[in-house]
Amino acid sequence: MISEIIPFCLEAHDRNTLKILKNLAAKLSSNVHEVSSEQRVFLHLAAVYACNFTNHMIFLAEKLIRKNGLSFSMLNPLIKETFEKLENLSPQQAQTGPAVRNDKNIMEKHLSLLDDMPEMKDIYRMISENIYKSSKEELV
Repeated sequence: MISEIIPFCLEAHDRNTLKILKNLAAKLSSNVHEVSSEQRVFLHLAAVYACNFTNHMIFLAEKLIRKNGLSFSMLNPLIKETFEKLENLSPQQAQTGPAVRNDKNIMEKHLSLLDDMPEMKDIYRMISENIYKSSKEELV
């Protein structure tokens, strides 16, 4: 098999073509899904959040840590652990940090450290608020 990890997303105009595609894809991967055009758009949007935005957050962390004379490699074990937790927990269950705890003292300290970086300060504030709200939500 080519990949057991990467999902194969299939769509066809008729059931016979879909059956042929499923049989072919099953020879390449055990991770095969029927996905409509509408679902595919949301899958791509979710991938942007999960991958592109996550990578950008890591870029901002690298920028912050290097600006303060530290090595980005110091974050690697924490980044790795964060993604490994998602093997067994939902993202909501895996969320940690001052925002989910609503630790206002720590968050105010962090915000003050970002006084000379207004964009990062806005991002920190917005994401922290969303993390706290999301921690109280029931997932559908």
